[in-house]
Amino acid sequence: MKQFTMLALLGGLATAPLVMAQNSAPSLNTALQAATQHGVTQFHSVEMEDDSQGGYEVEGWLSEGGYVELDINADGSIGKQKTHDKRGEPAGLGLAELSQYAQAAMARGMVQIEAFEVDEDGTIEFEGVDQNGRELEADFRIGQDGALSTGGSY
Repeated sequence: MKQFTMLALLGGLATAPLVMAQNSAPSLNTALQAATQHGVTQFHSVEMEDDSQGGYEVEGWLSEGGYVELDINADGSIGKQKTHDKRGEPAGLGLAELSQYAQAAMARGMVQIEAFEVDEDGTIEFEGVDQNGRELEADFRIGQDGALSTGGSY
């Protein structure tokens, strides 16, 4: 069975803890730190890769306004990137906001965050697992403290 642990973000990026799997992929912290160093300021989605190499796919807006998709390897290096010109306002979360919502998801029993996404309507969806390895989902709305819903099997 997988063992999980909480880990504070490195380098003072944020104070709220995020989580990582000890036995596989890089930590979510490593992926977010690499994306931030690459220039991502607004995170739209992050998803743990299913392949044996581990890693995360991160999508978000760069400080200069472009939209980027990054494949972040287990060591935190950028594997593949695609940059797009997207119109409209960036719809995502800054790192500090993301950390606050991640902490709220964990307060509802999520011990590993496998994915999150911010929808254009302001809904934030976290997918992960609880301490027994059961799938768990927690949905929030930007600007609201409480979860819209929390449930299993995503």
